[in-house]
Amino acid sequence: MPIPITDEQFEKVPNGQIFAMGMTTDDPDGLYMTGSGNTLKWVAKKGWANDWAMYCHWAHHSWEFILEQGDKVHGRDNIKRVLDISDNLLGRYRP
Repeated sequence: MPIPITDEQFEKVPNGQIFAMGMTTDDPDGLYMTGSGNTLKWVAKKGWANDWAMYCHWAHHSWEFILEQGDKVHGRDNIKRVLDISDNLLGRYRP
C-alpha cells in the first residue's frame, strides 16, 4: 500500500531531509527496477530547490548506503506504487 504524503506535509519537511521510506518488492507491484522479486529499501528525500528524489537498493544495505549510493528511482508508475502523492508533488521530482 502506498504511503500517503500531502503537499502540505511535504512543505513542512526541511530541505535535505527524508520524508518517506519503506520496503517493497522488485517486481511490477513494487519498485520495478530489475524484476528480481527480491526486497528493496527505498528513501524519498527533499532537495534544496523545493524538489525531491527517491533512491533504492537491496534490503540488506543500510539506509545510509541507500541515501548515498542507491539507485535513482525513475518512472511515474514506479513512484506511485510506493507513494500516494499529488500530480503537483510528482511534478517536483528531480529527474
